[in-house]
Amino acid sequence: MPQGKLWAFFLNPFKTEALEYAKDFEFLLASKGIEVRKFIRGPDNKFEEFALSDFDLVLVFGGDGTFYKAAKIFRDVPIVTVNFGTKGFLCAFKPWPPNVLYERIKLSRKLGRVTKLSTLKVNVGSRSFHAVGDVAVVHSDPGKVIRLDIDIDGSKLFAPADGVVVATSTGSTGYALSVGGPLVDMTLDAMVIAPIASQNFLIRPMVLPLTKEVKIWNLSKFQEAIVLCDGEEVIRLEPQESLTIRKGDYKVTLVLPPDFKILERWREITEY
Repeated sequence: MPQGKLWAFFLNPFKTEALEYAKDFEFLLASKGIEVRKFIRGPDNKFEEFALSDFDLVLVFGGDGTFYKAAKIFRDVPIVTVNFGTKGFLCAFKPWPPNVLYERIKLSRKLGRVTKLSTLKVNVGSRSFHAVGDVAVVHSDPGKVIRLDIDIDGSKLFAPADGVVVATSTGSTGYALSVGGPLVDMTLDAMVIAPIASQNFLIRPMVLPLTKEVKIWNLSKFQEAIVLCDGEEVIRLEPQESLTIRKGDYKVTLVLPPDFKILERWREITEY
């Protein structure tokens, strides 16, 4: 039997198919003596009334964006991701018949098929934010160039560009990849820095150890920059203001299917 008797479901309310599937899977779990608590992805995701660490397992029904949301809430609980997204690279379990999904989860846990995913911490003044996938700094008026200065452990790169993406290995398959960044094995403690349409042709996507500290200055005299964590705006960066990105304070535990192979997963997402 799977360990524990209390599982959480984290659901994207806009994925009707996922909501229906979750109902069927909850019915199956009830027959196994496993209780379920449901959480709906929303704009604030505040669930103070629950002891979130008491869950034995979290099942995410959605895509990578829903997973990122759940990973910031259930920090100390293993997460199973069931793909109802467009590509959902990180959502490695498929919506197989409920009994098949249950057996595959049970086997994965028996075999210890989990990986620890590093995160990023962003500091802007006295405020801090976390990202599982990536941090993007972009012009507040999309499509326009913003003047950024990127400082990596004291070495500076001037980057007039539409913006810049700093991604974890986990997030290398997202925004960073779409702007020309490399694929990075998600088990590596690394970060990707990828400029967005940079006018400095000497600046190219780079892979660095996650021990590096990255500081980004908004050198614009008048224009704000938008700071996105995992695709969601968290704060505005004022002209001449800076932020710091470093390795996050925690890791995310992701459960993988028994037969998961990262190269095959990369191949699968290119076939969509």
